[in-house]
Order: sequence, then structure tokens, then C-alpha cells
Amino acid sequence: MANTIVPAQATHWGPTDIGPALLLGMAIALVPLVVAIWPKLVAFRATLQRGGGTLPAGVTPFTAAELSGLNPIQQLTTGLMWLIARDPGRAGPIDEAANAVPATIGANAETFLRDTLCPRGAFDTGARDEALHLVAANGPSHHDLSPVMAGLSESAKGDGLNLGLLRNSRLIGRAILALAVGEVAFSFIIEGSASVSPAPFFGGLFTAYIAQHVDPRSTAGARVSGDLRRLRSTLRKAALATGSIDVAAVQAFIPSAETTAEAEVWAVAIGCRTTDSERIATRLRSLVHAEAGRPARIRYTEQVLIIGGRTADDLAARLGRAGGRRRGPDGAALPLW
Repeated sequence: MANTIVPAQATHWGPTDIGPALLLGMAIALVPLVVAIWPKLVAFRATLQRGGGTLPAGVTPFTAAELSGLNPIQQLTTGLMWLIARDPGRAGPIDEAANAVPATIGANAETFLRDTLCPRGAFDTGARDEALHLVAANGPSHHDLSPVMAGLSESAKGDGLNLGLLRNSRLIGRAILALAVGEVAFSFIIEGSASVSPAPFFGGLFTAYIAQHVDPRSTAGARVSGDLRRLRSTLRKAALATGSIDVAAVQAFIPSAETTAEAEVWAVAIGCRTTDSERIATRLRSLVHAEAGRPARIRYTEQVLIIGGRTADDLAARLGRAGGRRRGPDGAALPLW
């Protein structure tokens, strides 16, 4: 009797139908998803809470800007406004030795910006005067702003890591990506043939996507982000109701904000916009376009905020929303939005 050769059967892991395989793949990626977005959930919960408390010691507007997700131009805008506001009313050159930034755990970003704008011995003026020169309309710039913005962002991230408000998202992302590679490899190995097991394969794809979107905040940083978001909402509501910046609300959460100018800087650092911040940001965008060899975009950049603001007000008026978002109860332009 001849021996009958029975072909080997492929071993499938999980369902082979696309629909159930997709669902199982999502389930596989659930744990990496929680690791990646957990700070978002903590920040959302902190936003809904009501209570007192103050900003943790060592947090500067640079760190707050990083926690609030500001882009590089907005971060540099915040930095320049902070340098200008730190010495209000002073005229002439500033004695950098007498006005040095304290060597605290959260001062790296400010130190970087001061040293970059005004290296010791390179200019006759201080960092505040150099910042004023940089934001002046139509004035030339001594600096390449792209490296300045990149360095400022890295310094702010370093401050956040030192304070425990940020986590090593790059390392976490790489670990999750390695897990994704393992899941995809497993989907091929388990079959033992040229086919692929769909469930772990889809799980690997989902996990790889998650690895690119890891929230950089720690749990503590997420709580601070929620507090800052709540403060931002409070300031915007107050500006709409009263037509002014609620300095008392800023100082209640940030006791170090001693002046109105510093309160405005903190408002910009947490995501609000003011007339000064928009003007400075527009100036910086123009300089960046000029550095990149795009002079034709400079005039467009400088006009888009003016035209956009007028259009928003006109549209709001036509829709029956008197004054729009940038108008106070008396019809005057808001100082903060």
C-alpha cells in the first residue's frame, strides 16, 4: 500500500477575514496606544477640574510654551517678549552681569536665547536691546533665525525633562516602533509560508503609526498643561467680557508674573494671542522667508493677518455675532484672543 503524502497545513494565528483581523489588530495595538496618549487623557481631566494651585517652581514661559504645543515661531515670539518684559522701563545698554538669569533648573532656554542674541563681548548692547532691534519693523537682522528657533525648542525641552514635565518621547517611540517590527515579523513567521497572518500584521501597522505620535509630556506635565489650558480659557473669556487682560488670574496661578507685561508674556506662552505677539510673529515669519530666499512671500505674510482679522470681523458681523472674536463689549479690539 503506497504511502499517502499529506501536505502540511499552514498555521493561522487569529482570524483570516479582513474585518475581524482589523479589529484584533486594533486590540493588539491598544497597549502601545495607551502608553502614547495617556498624557492627553490626564491633561483633559486636569482641564475639567476646578481648584487652586500654582505653577510648579522652575517653570519658565519657554517650558510653558513647549507644554502648550506652540510652534517654533510662536516660541521665539514668546522668548523675545520675555526678554523685553524682564527689564521694563530700562533705557540704554543692560549690564548682563547684573541681570544674569539665575542658575535654576528651568533657566536653560532663557540662557540660550540671551547668549545667542547677544554673545558676551560681541555687541555693545544687552540681550533686551538686541531683542528690541530684532522685532523692530524693517530692521536688518544679525541672526539666522532657523538655528535660533531649533536651539530654543531643544533647550525648552531640556528644561521640561529636568523638571519632570516631559518624558523621553523619542526613546518611547523607538521602543514602540521596535514592537511594531516584531509584530509584523511574527505575522510572517507564524504562517510558515509565503502568506501572512493578517491580525498581527495589522497590529504591527497600527503600532508603527502610534510610534510616530507619542505625546512628549509626562503625567505631571500633562496636569500642568491642563491647568494652563484652563487659564487660557479664563483669560479669553475675561478679555471678551471686559476688554482687558485679567492680570489677577495670571498672577493667581503664576505668582512670579509681577508686571502687566510679564502677565501678557505668560498669556502668549500658553497659547493666547495679543497685538504685540502677532506683530512680532509676523516680523519673524518675514525674516525666515527672507533667509530662505522667498522674498515674494514676505509682503503676503505681513498682510495676511490684517486682511484675515478684518475678514473675520466682517463675517462675524454678517452672521449676527456683534464684534466678532476680536472685539470687546464696547466694540474695541481685544488685547488678547
